[in-house]
Amino acid sequence: MSIVQHVQDGRRAAESIMTSRVQIGKIEKVRDPNTGSYIETFVAVWTGKARIHTRSVAATRDDVLGQIITQQDLVLSIPVPGTEVVKPDMTVKVTANPLDETLVGVTFILKGTSGESQQVARRFTIERNS
Repeated sequence: MSIVQHVQDGRRAAESIMTSRVQIGKIEKVRDPNTGSYIETFVAVWTGKARIHTRSVAATRDDVLGQIITQQDLVLSIPVPGTEVVKPDMTVKVTANPLDETLVGVTFILKGTSGESQQVARRFTIERNS
């Protein structure tokens, strides 16, 4: 079996566990014709299946100015084909998550880049925004 076939099998396997649905896009300022003021609007550039997971089960705790902060790295995995428009600093909106509906409506910011020579999924570090 060639490496191409292995990667394609890996992509099928990775996509099979992407049970969430997300919209990924940019926040743009649009002029409201009624008021003349500018409002922030979400403009989706990609919609599709995804998986939100932790990079590891370990969480770090930091003492910042007398406050204990727990930080855990979250990762967004999306299919490789057709997602070239997805870039760091874009906003991710969870639109469906059948296995944990508390994530529906939550937004994240893409913080890392995705790039490997034999990717089975595009993986971005994300930070919760809402």
